[in-house]
Amino acid sequence: MFLHVTDRVSQSNVLLLHKVIPVIDILTSKLVDAISDTQLPNQICFTAALGWEVLNKYYFATDESIMYCCAMNMYYYKLDYFRCQKWEAPWIGMIESLLRKQWNFHYKPKATEVSSASTSQCTDTPANMFTSLNMLDMDLNVDALDEWLQSPPLLTVNDLLAFWDVQVNGPNCLLASIALDSLSVPAASTDIERAFSQGGLTVLKHCHSLNNESTRAATVISSWAAVMWLIPE
Repeated sequence: MFLHVTDRVSQSNVLLLHKVIPVIDILTSKLVDAISDTQLPNQICFTAALGWEVLNKYYFATDESIMYCCAMNMYYYKLDYFRCQKWEAPWIGMIESLLRKQWNFHYKPKATEVSSASTSQCTDTPANMFTSLNMLDMDLNVDALDEWLQSPPLLTVNDLLAFWDVQVNGPNCLLASIALDSLSVPAASTDIERAFSQGGLTVLKHCHSLNNESTRAATVISSWAAVMWLIPE
């Protein structure tokens, strides 16, 4: 069982958070079945119980993660996923509340933003002009997150990130932003730690006066250099 899971998650170059949680749920279900199976030897049941305990140790940590709540709510099945997993109503309400708090504070458009977009001048940059057009398409009487949570599951969508990426420049640009921000979160910190290590090789004792932009550019280009043909010589 664990071998099959390892093979599955190893197929992705970057393991994302929203892809890991369903796998953990499947493993948990299988381990619980093994623990309660009276036909299995006691040694196997005991081993399954140990595995379940370790798995839950990491699973419980996700309850404190806002990104986990956002990612799973922007997942194919939205809140229906938790209902299928037989979560209790208060738990589902807590997950939804955390998502709404994040949406209202960081993403939901304010009336002043739409008003300023409608009065923007022609001197705006092209990017700002497109943003203004997107803001004008929004109806403040309709909450985009409410519409998303009440809509049917995305059963016909194969690539969730691609689905949201094409909506970045449309009326649902802000909803797409919270979706992409949460769904693109890696499940492991390996790549992040590697980036920090690369940055540490850039900012040295004798080279510590670089500004933020130079440090970021040097770190990014260094990571790109490892990919053949990405940077022309």
